[in-house]
Amino acid sequence: MGYLANQLTDPMNLGWFATPAALAIAFPVGADGYFAIVGSTDSVWTWDSSTSAWVDTKATIPIGPTGPTGYTGPTGYTGYTGYTGPTGYTGPTGYTGDASTVTGPTGPTGPTGYTGLTGYTGYTGYTGPTGYTGYTGFTGPTGYTGYTGPASWSLDTDLSLNEYDIKLDAVLSGDEKWSGITIAGTAGATIAIGDVCYFSSAGKWLLNDGILDGTDTGFSKQLGICTLAGGLDEATEMLVYGKIRSAAFPAFTVGSPVYLSDTAGDLVVTQPSSANFCIRVLGYAITAEDLLWNPSNDYIIHT
Repeated sequence: MGYLANQLTDPMNLGWFATPAALAIAFPVGADGYFAIVGSTDSVWTWDSSTSAWVDTKATIPIGPTGPTGYTGPTGYTGYTGYTGPTGYTGPTGYTGDASTVTGPTGPTGPTGYTGLTGYTGYTGYTGPTGYTGYTGFTGPTGYTGYTGPASWSLDTDLSLNEYDIKLDAVLSGDEKWSGITIAGTAGATIAIGDVCYFSSAGKWLLNDGILDGTDTGFSKQLGICTLAGGLDEATEMLVYGKIRSAAFPAFTVGSPVYLSDTAGDLVVTQPSSANFCIRVLGYAITAEDLLWNPSNDYIIHT
C-alpha cells in the first residue's frame, strides 16, 4: 500500500518521504500546519515554527489502497538498417625507377709523407767490476756419539730401590700392549696374547677356564696372562702382575673385578653363578679397556 499526497485539495499536505532526511532536503523550511508522511517511521511529521524543525507527531494515518498499475504500451518497431555503400577502388601503384648502375669516379690518392731520420743509439756504459766472493767458514768437528746402553739389565746382585718406585706405563698405547712383571716359559698348546693360562704340573702354560667339568685343576694353580704368543712347546711369556690391553677382552666397568670364563682362555665381567664353577678374581678394570692383572690366591666353588 502507498500514500499519495493530495495538494490540490489540501495544500498543507506535502506528501510521502522515505526518511526524515529526505523530507528536510525537500522542504528545509516549512510553515505552521504543514505535514508529511515519513516511511521510515510510518508516522506524520509536522513543521514546528518554534524550533524551526520537522518533528515526529507519532501519529499514523490510514493508507488508502494502491491503484492499479497501468498497462505497458507496445514496443515500437525497430527501424531498418541502411545499406552499406560500395568500397572505392584502389588506385594504381606508381612504377619503380631503375637502380643506378653508374659508380662515381675514385678520387686521387694523396702523396705519402717522408720518413723522418732515425736517431742515433746512445753508448753503453762500462760494466763495473765483480765483487769478491767471501770465504766459507770452517765446519766444526762432529760431536762424539754416546755409548749404546744395554738392551736389558741383567743384575748379579740385589736391586735396592731405596725410597723410589717402579712405575707402570701410565697409558697403554693400544691393543696387545702391557706393562708389568713377566716370566718366560713354554707353551703347552697354541696360545695368543691376552689368553688366561695356568702353570701345569708338566711345567708348561695351558689355557684355563673356570668350569669344573672333569679333572680340571687349573683354576687353583698359578695364573698368568699371555704376552708372547706361541704354539705347542714354543717359547712364551706370561704377565703375572701389571697392566694389559687386548682386543680379545670384553668391555670393562671401571673399578669392577673380572673372573674366569667357561670358555678356555677368556675373561668375564659378571661373577659366575652356575653350579660347579670356580669364582676367582683375576684383577680389576682401571679403564673400559685396560685390566690391572693381579689374580687372587683365593677362590670358591659355586654349588
